[in-house]
Amino acid sequence: MKRSIHQLIPLPNKKDPEAEVRQSTQRKSSISKVTTIVTLMLCMMLCPSVYANFTVRNMKPGLYIEHLGHSRIEKGIFRVQIDYNRHKMKENVETSENVYKTFENLCEKTTDMTYDTQCSTLSHHLHEVFEELKWTTQVIDETHKRRKRGILGKLLTSVFGVNDEVYEDIDSIQKNQDELLKAEHHQTKFMLSALTSFNETEERIQNKLELFRRKLNQALSAMNDMKGWFKTIDTNKLNIHILTSYEVANGFITEVLDHHSKLLAVRFRRGNLHELISPIRVNRILNDVRRKLPPTLNILTEPVLKTTMRTTNESFQVFSHFLLVGTTNFTLMKVTPIPVKISNTSYWEPDVTVPFLNVDYNRQLYYGLNENEFKSCILTSANEYVCSPTSVKNIETASNCVIDEVYQRFETTKCKLVQRSLIGTIWKELSTTNAWMAVTSKPTRIAITCNGVREEVTLNKTNIIQIAQDCIIQTKSNILTPRRIDSIPVIESFTKTISYNFTNFKLTTNNSYLMEPIESVIRDSQNLEHLQTMENNIQEKLDENQWRKIHHHSISISILTSTTLIIIMITLTAGYRFCQRCRRKSADHRASTTTTSSPQEGQLMELMPL
Repeated sequence: MKRSIHQLIPLPNKKDPEAEVRQSTQRKSSISKVTTIVTLMLCMMLCPSVYANFTVRNMKPGLYIEHLGHSRIEKGIFRVQIDYNRHKMKENVETSENVYKTFENLCEKTTDMTYDTQCSTLSHHLHEVFEELKWTTQVIDETHKRRKRGILGKLLTSVFGVNDEVYEDIDSIQKNQDELLKAEHHQTKFMLSALTSFNETEERIQNKLELFRRKLNQALSAMNDMKGWFKTIDTNKLNIHILTSYEVANGFITEVLDHHSKLLAVRFRRGNLHELISPIRVNRILNDVRRKLPPTLNILTEPVLKTTMRTTNESFQVFSHFLLVGTTNFTLMKVTPIPVKISNTSYWEPDVTVPFLNVDYNRQLYYGLNENEFKSCILTSANEYVCSPTSVKNIETASNCVIDEVYQRFETTKCKLVQRSLIGTIWKELSTTNAWMAVTSKPTRIAITCNGVREEVTLNKTNIIQIAQDCIIQTKSNILTPRRIDSIPVIESFTKTISYNFTNFKLTTNNSYLMEPIESVIRDSQNLEHLQTMENNIQEKLDENQWRKIHHHSISISILTSTTLIIIMITLTAGYRFCQRCRRKSADHRASTTTTSSPQEGQLMELMPL
């Protein structure tokens, strides 16, 4: 049986036009809802970015602590001494001259055979490099010493005073006293020195010299072997030997020049030890010394404090100084007191004697630093410092109230309160980049402008304000501008709240703290109060006096100058004319004399014909 074939024919679809309009309306409404949601999400994402240019926080009474990193105590200096033999350096210069002249002699002998290699040009280039080497060596050997002013030296000391040698003795005594006083006020420090022999550069120079001699002998032998019908082939071989000899000679002289240039840079305090010795050799020297040190001391590879050079009759001595530090790691933090109570004319805050504290709580050790001592600390890496404190204290025997509060050693606070005078708004700069603490007794409005957009903020009591690099803070009398620093030196910060009972607490008045340059404080009118008083008094006197007409002296001076110039010109003109008249009178007088003598001869000549 055959299956029947069926064909499907599409029927026309008749839809209701109202249903189509209803579906299109629903589609548009759904699209508008999605668009609205996306717009709201974008606004929510962009709005925080607008207000993220600055932050304002209200602070509770207590201590504001910023963790700056870690610190170690400087225990001394490790010095590496390198001696360079002057006689050996002089031999290198003489050898360089011999190499240059030998190559020049080779060019003269092979001028007819090697005209394609431009040997004279290569020889001239070697001459310029050698002259630079010669000049560098002369500058290194120069010693600028002050000449003695006494003609007979020590014999005239009693007549004309002390001479240069006595001055040098006085300077050395004063220097020793300063070093002793410095060591007395600091902890015990060590001065370690290591003398190292350095032969790497000399070995390279000798190897290049031997290579030049070998290539030179090959060139001479090739020149002597040139003969017969294969002269062209021998010429090409000789050209190759000459070019190779030039490269080796240039490398030898350049190596000596580079070595002497590094010593010259060290002499003028612009060089470094790593330019003279490879970092691998430096680490090897430091590791050898570290094995001999006690476990409480360590030598830092970086930074190199300084590299100096001293000249003697036998050698050039190069000294490089490294830091010798203790292995104890202290936590470095800056403490800023937050006012506990604020009145109209004064405020009370915890008494913080030193703003920078370094604490090793495991060993119960700490030491404090003031602003100047912290600036003298050496930053070895990011948030790592090396400091020189005057003394290291024990937490148990010499307690500190700030450490007690931070580590919660006691239930009740032992920090004393100190009273400060308050006039206007006090701004304290924090270690956090572009952050300030503002203390005010009444609500104060300030303006913060970020990227051209101005916003006003109200400050009350104690606030911390941090702005971006593109913002400024404007008050009625001050403008605070940000610092262009990308890295933030503060690792983290937190607030330690302290509560005081003022009913049974005796407040201490101490305004001397305001005169100490511990924090950057900006005041609006306290420091300029006397200037404002003087300005008001002067303005009152000016208002009482009647205004008088001011005569400028420039007009009289110009008139006097013009009159003087006119008189001088008239005098010169009259003198010139008077001289001309005198000359004319003398000429007329000579002419009249000649005319009186000539008529007598004329009468005789006229009468003779008659």
